[in-house]
Amino acid sequence: MLIPMPSPPMGPPTDYVMRRRWLMLAILIVQTVSCLLRMVIILDILGGFIMGIGIAFGWYAYKQGMEIQFICSWGMMCLINGAFDLVRFIDHWVKSPLPLFSSTAPGSYNAASAILLVSPLSALAGSWLAWYIYKSYSDDAPAGGDWGAGGGGWGAGAATAGGNSSGRGSLVAEVASSPSRAAANVWALDDV
Repeated sequence: MLIPMPSPPMGPPTDYVMRRRWLMLAILIVQTVSCLLRMVIILDILGGFIMGIGIAFGWYAYKQGMEIQFICSWGMMCLINGAFDLVRFIDHWVKSPLPLFSSTAPGSYNAASAILLVSPLSALAGSWLAWYIYKSYSDDAPAGGDWGAGGGGWGAGAATAGGNSSGRGSLVAEVASSPSRAAANVWALDDV
């Protein structure tokens, strides 16, 4: 793995996720149209191709019944792409001798400005939605989730050091109740 990240929660979609399915569909449609227009009108082939990869994650997640792993991938791609597209939009806006939209400018200029505006907005909206979907899955996950004893993660070593086998949740409770004992357990883990 190139960038170490926690694994997304597993399981069926929550009620919140299913209620937001229409919003994801709307964002994906706007992103798809924006991507196609970006490649055809602005001739930004590489940017459109990279945006298309992220959109493909979103469409696959949607088609698979709101699959959280692909929603997380879509959200990360949207965040990165949205940030770069926002910088590109600001660069266009600052360096252009004309206003963003102008009745004296040709229609292609106004269309390009609209595409440069819609691309980062739809991408950042997708990352925002993916974040809330991820939080919905995380909040509905059972206590401990993947982090319990034997499952790896933060609290996996707590059973050997402090005699506590319930994982991350109990390690947090231990820190809250006795910070010095928890610190001793962390130091004991370094010796293993």
